[in-house]
This record gives sequence, C-alpha cells and structure tokens, in this order.
Amino acid sequence: MYRSESNQYTVKVKYLRSFNDETPQDISIPDCGSPCTLEKFIEISQYVIPEDWEQECRIHHSGERTDRSTVNQRRKR
Repeated sequence: MYRSESNQYTVKVKYLRSFNDETPQDISIPDCGSPCTLEKFIEISQYVIPEDWEQECRIHHSGERTDRSTVNQRRKR
C-alpha cells in the first residue's frame, strides 16, 4: 500500500521472478490497473473475503469438514 501525492491510498502488486531478482515488476490488478485506489481494490476484492471464516474453512468445532464454501456461493450471486 502506498500513499499518493494527493494523500490517497493506493495498492500495487509487485512480482519477483526469483529470489535473486532485485527489480520487482508491477502487476496490473484486473479491473483496476496499477496503482489501484484502495477503495476500488476493496470493492473488486469483496467476493474473495470470507464473511464466515469458520464456514469458509469448512471446519466445525467437531473438526469435521463440510462441502460448502461461502466465497463460491457469493460468486454465483
């Protein structure tokens, strides 16, 4: 996350091809670009942020897994 000259927060994704690479590449964020405003990044990434972590991880208190995924259900909406 970066703060722009206009005092607005932006998100950039950087990629290193290897551990020896000293110059990371900027990766364009789909439907947003690079840099991407924090507000837009939050908006486009909402469908991958779990609302119910326990359900998303499919773990119940008993330790049994379930077959449902809240992220997949929200994508279908």
